[in-house]
Amino acid sequence: MKRLFITLYLVLSTYGLGQVGVNTSTPQATLDVVTPTVTDKVLKLSTVTNNVTNSLSDINYAKGAPLYIDDNGYVYKVYTPAAALGLSGVADGNFTITTAWSTLYTLPFSGSILDFSFYTNFSFGAASRALIAGRVSVGTGTGINIYGHNSSVLPITGLSNNLTAETSINFAAGASLQFRLNGMDLQAKLSESIPSDSFLTIYGSNVTRTQ
Repeated sequence: MKRLFITLYLVLSTYGLGQVGVNTSTPQATLDVVTPTVTDKVLKLSTVTNNVTNSLSDINYAKGAPLYIDDNGYVYKVYTPAAALGLSGVADGNFTITTAWSTLYTLPFSGSILDFSFYTNFSFGAASRALIAGRVSVGTGTGINIYGHNSSVLPITGLSNNLTAETSINFAAGASLQFRLNGMDLQAKLSESIPSDSFLTIYGSNVTRTQ
């Protein structure tokens, strides 16, 4: 009877805790990994590569999504309300913008819609830089739609030719940040040169196929 009681107690304790800690005795999630310093690597997946020979037949790679980590260290899969041929994180990255058209992303299908957030910096003849942010929706059948745009310093006077294949955010100084859809390529440029390189950062991008 004593042996049965001890075994039952251990089983109940295992199911009752339900949390595992690595390098911590007080896990805050089902799996809580703590490293000695913030520079230590937390997780390594040695067999994860882009080599097609490592692909698995039961995984839909077209629906893959990046993982986000919040301020508390919890990991989440990015939610993408995409169709069967949807992709997320496809256009994310940093781009240098000049007065020449530069391709940011190539839409994969006729009828695709790309949606993303962006921010950038400008210095039109001034020492200080201005943060400019907004959201853009691009479709092969709908054109380019810029919305939710704002600037920390440079006054924005409005948009030109929104919902067309070439549109721009205009500033009071007469300059503009321009986007265009050249075939299937989303491109961007500045209307005039600036004292130093300007970056454009795209994040939270996802593309869906509507046709």
